[in-house]
Amino acid sequence: MVDGRTAYGDRPCQAGKQATLAVDASTPPTADRLAADVRLFDDRRTLAVLQRERLERERVPQATTRADAGRARQARDCAKLTLRAKRAREDYEHAGPREQLQKQVRLRRADEDRAASCSRR
Repeated sequence: MVDGRTAYGDRPCQAGKQATLAVDASTPPTADRLAADVRLFDDRRTLAVLQRERLERERVPQATTRADAGRARQARDCAKLTLRAKRAREDYEHAGPREQLQKQVRLRRADEDRAASCSRR
């Protein structure tokens, strides 16, 4: 004490009692540790539930996505073959006498490819 007031400094006082306070900073007080353990347990349980739900949501759409992707691919292929057959028909109709036989074969093959691919729906 200096002049009747408590004073703090970086050196120990010369004419007074000196006490050392031992503080164990490595472990929190029991109530804090217990609250932290409870919260950790709750967080882990919540995380496990969320992970299970996410896996369930992802498992179903994958099968649906594969099936949808197959149907979309087949529809795209059918559209391409239909367009190819349409163009082959136009080429045949506008072909001269010399080219008609060749264009007729190309038209027949395009129609067969389209019929084979598009009839599997």
